[in-house]
Amino acid sequence: MEFELIPYIGVKFVHFGMERDKVGNILGEKDQEIGDLTIESQTGVSYIYQEYFKTGVSAYYHVDGTLKAIQFFEPSIPVFKGIKLLNTSYRKVNKIFKELEDNSVLCFDDAIVSRKYGICLEIPDLIDTVVAPVKFVTLFEEGYYDFESGTLIYE
Repeated sequence: MEFELIPYIGVKFVHFGMERDKVGNILGEKDQEIGDLTIESQTGVSYIYQEYFKTGVSAYYHVDGTLKAIQFFEPSIPVFKGIKLLNTSYRKVNKIFKELEDNSVLCFDDAIVSRKYGICLEIPDLIDTVVAPVKFVTLFEEGYYDFESGTLIYE
């Protein structure tokens, strides 16, 4: 399924702040083995996590059950500004954000994060080569990412 990323909003039919049931109706059947997990983050704040393996999406919710971030992996097709981000090389996505005049990009050992667009591109093999592909794309709401420390805060 193709998902057009809308910075700090969500995707076409799934928006931040939506309730779990509504998100689930759109994304399809969640993985039964995992179900709903309540996880405590590094900052001690709890959040709810659901996997939709058939769709290639993970959903992260506030404890009140409203959506705060969406992570995409294969077989989903996250698209930003007409560009399919999964399996695109680090070199290419870095160039794309520079062309978009995104001076807010932070580069880490295994990820690129755009403050301007609210997108995190995870590249697990980046430490080995600059042509390593993007494996996970996370779109998040404002306040979800601590740009000072470079960590997700799950508030």
